[in-house]
Amino acid sequence: MEIWRSVNQLLGRGRPPASSAIIVDEFSRFFYDKVNAVRLNTAGAPEPFFSHVRPGVSLSSFCSVNVDDVITAISHLPDKSSAADPLPVSVMKMVAAELVPFLTELFNRSMCAGHFPATFKEAFITPAIKKPGLDAMDARSYRPISNLTVVSKLLERIVARQLKSYLQSFDLLPSLQSGFRPGHSTETAVLRCHV
Repeated sequence: MEIWRSVNQLLGRGRPPASSAIIVDEFSRFFYDKVNAVRLNTAGAPEPFFSHVRPGVSLSSFCSVNVDDVITAISHLPDKSSAADPLPVSVMKMVAAELVPFLTELFNRSMCAGHFPATFKEAFITPAIKKPGLDAMDARSYRPISNLTVVSKLLERIVARQLKSYLQSFDLLPSLQSGFRPGHSTETAVLRCHV
C-alpha cells in the first residue's frame, strides 16, 4: 500500500496528505463540531414516517450463519486493511480456515443478541482534502474518512445480505429506489424520471 501511495505522489495523482501544520486536536475538534452541528440542526425534525408491512411479514431475528458463509464473505473482501486490524486482509484470507470457526461463533452471538460490539464501531479517522485547490492549512478543507476494522465490515455484510434478502423477498423496497440494489444504478433512476 505504501508503494502505491508513493507512486501516486510522484506522479501527482490522488489527493495530498493532510498538512502537518494542522494538529490532530484541531481536526478532532472540527470533525466533532461538524457532526454536533448536524445533530443540533436536525433535533427538531419530525419523526420519520414508516408504513406498516402486510400482516405476516416480519423479521424478528437473523438467521445463523455457518462456516461456509463466513469463508465466502472473507474471500470477497478487498485487500484493504485498517490500522486497527491485527492482521492484513491478505493474511486473514490465508488463515481463514483457522479463524472462521471463531468468527462464525462471534457473528452468530452478535446477531442472536441483536448487539453490535462497541469495539466494532471504533474507527481510525483520516483527514482527506475535499478537492484540489482548497487551503491545506484550514481544517474546513478536509473531510473525515473512517476506517473500520475488517471484522466489523464482515459482520455488517452478513447482516446486510440477510436484510436485503428479507426486503426483496417481501417486496418492501420502494419501487423507485435505485441505490444499493443489484441491477439498479443512477441510469435506471434517470430512466424512471424520464419515462
